[in-house]
Amino acid sequence: MHDIIHLIHLAHQRAYEAWAAPKVKRPTPTTPCVTRSQAAVLQAVAAEPGLSQTVLVERTGIDRSTLSDIVRRMCGARMLKRGRTKDDARVHAVTLGPKGEDALAVANALSAEANAALTRHMTAAQTQSLVDALRLLYVGNPCDRAAERAA
Repeated sequence: MHDIIHLIHLAHQRAYEAWAAPKVKRPTPTTPCVTRSQAAVLQAVAAEPGLSQTVLVERTGIDRSTLSDIVRRMCGARMLKRGRTKDDARVHAVTLGPKGEDALAVANALSAEANAALTRHMTAAQTQSLVDALRLLYVGNPCDRAAERAA
């Protein structure tokens, strides 16, 4: 029998090793280094500019207090900007800041290198199956979520 939890744990360790291994050239000497969590935030904000921090928690899987600290530090480094939304002045909308595009380029390059290293022994079909299975583990079955809400 395969211990799925332990295999996911080991895969997680490999993923972070792969993230740390590449030596991507930064576009400018002043472009900040990007952590895996910062990359997730940058990629989510680039895909949907103006997300609230609450939605960023959902998109990235980073807990609320950690995400708040990450966003605060990234705003200080000018990778992100935070402003109030037009619909609700209590809500912060997050967008890329002046250094956000350069940081995003680094994040995307690191992600591409890490993904290639992790899947180098896999076929394209196996890689896609892995992505599909991981997405299903994270997102779950919509029918399951509907049943949980009804209970």
